[in-house]
Amino acid sequence: MGKRMVRIRIHEDDEGVRNLYPLAALAEAEADVESARRHGEEHRAPGGAGWRKAYAIEEPAVTYRSLNLKAADVAAALAGVLPRVDEFEVGFGAGNPFHRLDLDPQCYGFGPELYVKLETDGEYLAHIWFDVRWAEPEKIAALRRALEAVERVVPSAVADY
Repeated sequence: MGKRMVRIRIHEDDEGVRNLYPLAALAEAEADVESARRHGEEHRAPGGAGWRKAYAIEEPAVTYRSLNLKAADVAAALAGVLPRVDEFEVGFGAGNPFHRLDLDPQCYGFGPELYVKLETDGEYLAHIWFDVRWAEPEKIAALRRALEAVERVVPSAVADY
């Protein structure tokens, strides 16, 4: 039997919407999620479908990069719980300025329905973001175990925009 190919392809609007932050950033992240909620209400398009103005998520002062956390430590924790993703693509369409294709991502999961993505800065962890939707209970349980695995490496909090 050949190697299972896991490729994730997402729209750029879905990138970084569900984040893990170091626990020390929790209060700041909660305030930003509330700001995003208020912004969404204030800038909803007429008729309620979409928004007139986008909200830019504010990165907290304390990040995984500021903690000098090695990406390999978190990757090893996730690899014990979720399969590694082979390819990760953001953005659709020819000429899309947001398009990126990563052929060796630090990403773990089952597909676009559930994954955890690590962003690195050299050997250090910069960010963790994830997505989950339309997943079976067994996959949701695996995500919980993955988040708990990260928590054992570095206390973390979820910010879901």
